[in-house]
Amino acid sequence: MSSRAWLAAAIGLLGVCGISLAEGPEVSVRAYVEPRGPHPADRPLELVIEASGSSVPDLSVAALPQLENLHVVAGPSRGSFSEFRFDASGAHRLVRRTLRYTLLPSGPGPARIPSVSVQLGREIVETAPIDLQIAPAGPAPQPPAPAPRSPSPRLPPGPAPDRGPDREQEEESGGLWVEARSDSDTVWQGQPLQLEVVVYAAARLAGLQFLRVPELDDFWVEPLQVDPAREAYRAERGGREVLAYPVLRYVLAPNRAGELTIEPFVIQAEVERRTGDLWEDFFSFGRRRSLVRQSSPLALKVMPLPPEGRPSDFSGAVGSFRMRAELDREQGRVHEALALRVSVEGQGFLDAVPPPPLDLGDAFRVFEPRADSSREVRDGRLVTAERWEWVLVPLVAGERELPAVRFSFFDPGSGSYRTLESRPGRLRVEAAPASAEAVAGSSLAQAPREIAFIKPLEGRLSTRGGRVYGRPWFVALGLLPVVWVPLAVWLARRRAKRAGVRGTRRAYRRARRRLGALERRARSESVERFYTALNRLLMDYVASRLDRAPAGLTYEASDRGLAARGVPEETRRRLRLLLERSDFARYVPEAGSAADAGEALREAREVLEAIERAAP
Repeated sequence: MSSRAWLAAAIGLLGVCGISLAEGPEVSVRAYVEPRGPHPADRPLELVIEASGSSVPDLSVAALPQLENLHVVAGPSRGSFSEFRFDASGAHRLVRRTLRYTLLPSGPGPARIPSVSVQLGREIVETAPIDLQIAPAGPAPQPPAPAPRSPSPRLPPGPAPDRGPDREQEEESGGLWVEARSDSDTVWQGQPLQLEVVVYAAARLAGLQFLRVPELDDFWVEPLQVDPAREAYRAERGGREVLAYPVLRYVLAPNRAGELTIEPFVIQAEVERRTGDLWEDFFSFGRRRSLVRQSSPLALKVMPLPPEGRPSDFSGAVGSFRMRAELDREQGRVHEALALRVSVEGQGFLDAVPPPPLDLGDAFRVFEPRADSSREVRDGRLVTAERWEWVLVPLVAGERELPAVRFSFFDPGSGSYRTLESRPGRLRVEAAPASAEAVAGSSLAQAPREIAFIKPLEGRLSTRGGRVYGRPWFVALGLLPVVWVPLAVWLARRRAKRAGVRGTRRAYRRARRRLGALERRARSESVERFYTALNRLLMDYVASRLDRAPAGLTYEASDRGLAARGVPEETRRRLRLLLERSDFARYVPEAGSAADAGEALREAREVLEAIERAAP
């Protein structure tokens, strides 16, 4: 049967059944939130802007109004679908277009979404405001019992879902939670503590990225290495076993006293969807859903250091330390240099600590010390060390006991100040040889014999010829810098400006070439090596744009530098998410795939182009 015959048959069938395509209702626009019901402070919600009707034009929102007690972490994502409804008057076609924003509450209390201006074709439509009540955050995950962590480099398989009493709680949370915790909630000012961010998942994680990492301006911060794949362990959540992934770990030391709050961490994770039906799960392999979660704020009470018993040489060190002072040798000679080495090591920050005071009197000439520092992690604790080396020159002979070197610090364990003392030992100084002492001590006596008189005869000195400084060529030479110095400065600035522009363009072209090479070998590279190369490529490009070395360039410093050069916040946010996504994929290789690599390359290319447009 031909297509025309099929069309005629369909029209005849509609006529027989008495069904006609009628005009649908006019386009209506509304805004609502999902899910309905109570909204806990640690759960995201979605703002849905929906337009429905028989024919719906393009739907867009220029910008959301200022939200109260809410902030946007993702969106908008677009959706469109249509359906047919049948009633007595015939069949009606209904089209729906939606915009979805993912929102996170800032804290418990009332929240409000004001009226939103929606562009519907050529018309502007205002939605009704929405008032919400944000409830306190739900219970935190129960701390796991101490257990040996799996040494396997791969994540263990997720626990099989069941239909027990905790099924409703898992469905409500999506089987995903995030928690920020510290090893203590009450510390002294300057006392180090460990902060850890853990993700709990009832199913296997397929990917994770941070949407927001709070600023830690009130702390000295030292990041610690964390490997989610190796350190994953099993824990309990709501009475059932889940997987716990440590994803961030810091050592913090508060630099001021008072009540401090660490704002929530916000993550977005790809989680495998499981229904509990083995047959359905088998044939829906690879089905995932994206979830957004935030941790609860972390409150810390920071106590000020007590003034009672504070030593006069206390320089701000807080922790537990030991000290050692030693000479490089026990015997020397007058006017020969020797070294005094002092080292302080322990748990605590020593970045701003000056060298211990050293008073050796007039028997030595003491030069400024050379400082050296190091940090390492031992048993999950940050151990720092400061070393100072003084050069001492003995001025008098004899044997003497060098005075003890003192170092004072505050011990959080005992809540009191402590002073360490270490004696370098005895030093025997021999007199210098007579020839050397004569050279060092009798230079004044020899000086008159070294004078050669240039005028042995009496009489008046006179100049031969005219004065040099009065001649025209000498005056011209004196005025020449007035002309060529400004000219040289102008030429140097112009050359530097051109070199900067050429360097910026070269950095962009070099980054594009590296992206192309990385795209060609993406399928042959391992996930870990691919994301390592992508992270290094992006950081090298940003360092070139900021005219600094990539070594030591942090994500925060690069964000501030790009902001100073006029790069918009949205572009900087996309770059930060891409960098953190590559970091996570390096540590969890199972989270990446060829499709993810292609998406990451496309996002990297768009971000580079956006930065070039914003800061040419």
